[in-house]
Amino acid sequence: MDIATRVKRIDFNKLVNFVLFQGIWLACILGAANNKMLSAWILFGTLIYWQSCPKNRSHKDFIFVLTLLPLGLLIDSLWVYLQLIEYKELIPFNMAAPYWIGILWITFALSLNSSMSWLFEHPKIAIIFGALGGPLSYLAAERLGAITIFDKNITLLLLGLSWLLVMLVILAVNSKLKTKKMGLKHA
Repeated sequence: MDIATRVKRIDFNKLVNFVLFQGIWLACILGAANNKMLSAWILFGTLIYWQSCPKNRSHKDFIFVLTLLPLGLLIDSLWVYLQLIEYKELIPFNMAAPYWIGILWITFALSLNSSMSWLFEHPKIAIIFGALGGPLSYLAAERLGAITIFDKNITLLLLGLSWLLVMLVILAVNSKLKTKKMGLKHA
């Protein structure tokens, strides 16, 4: 397949979603590290607007946000409570993950049916991706100054396990939604 054919096959929604997902992650991390969150809010607002357009919207987006936002905030707050991670924040909460972590979980949830939809076709890769990619994301956030990781080896192991479980939850929710949709077609 030549390059022109590949370029034509790129799904514009997935490309925009991917760019916004990466941009929001970087803006949140750098914004938290430098106490300047304006660009993160602008990009997040852009993603919300983009994903709310009818041709980009999926009913599964709402379900994934409702599932992953509380789950993610609980997990990330657990790291604070256990004193394994400290998040840099303008208004620190002693026992909870900061709001920008919530933005990242919503952004992640909104990427699942778009730029990260390939995960559903490859569940084993998705689980490995979560178990390795999750901890690497936290390491990158630490390098950029947004968080501090304590007891690094144990924390990275726990992050890997938690992200493995998160990916299992995502795959289970997607499977359930797929089954419900199939059931509606046969009714």
